[in-house]
Amino acid sequence: MDLEISCDDKEGVIIGIPRGDIDLEFIKSAAIKMWEASPGEDARILWDMRNCRLRVQTPDIRVWAEFAKTKAPHRRARIAFVADEDLEFGLLRMLNAFRDRDDTQIELTICRDIDAAMVWLKR
Repeated sequence: MDLEISCDDKEGVIIGIPRGDIDLEFIKSAAIKMWEASPGEDARILWDMRNCRLRVQTPDIRVWAEFAKTKAPHRRARIAFVADEDLEFGLLRMLNAFRDRDDTQIELTICRDIDAAMVWLKR
């Protein structure tokens, strides 16, 4: 498990690229690092999940959604996930469904390709 974090200074997007098999504890730790790398009150974050495999189950997805809701330091954020594998894409869609039920101003989208994610983040 590894996490590479970079910043697209031109677009103001923080990019995180996890690698390997990742579990809920890794996700939580990585989320905190990504939030810390995001300056200001409005965050734009891209999770490039194409080089990792999620090792989580449905209850973990619910915990992840609640963790993001209660621990995110930003008032407003746009977060895009890119996943090209069906399993990861489906699990991230579950996360999005659980997040749709909260009352935060954090928007989330799941994309199959990075260009679509960047377009959405720039809006």
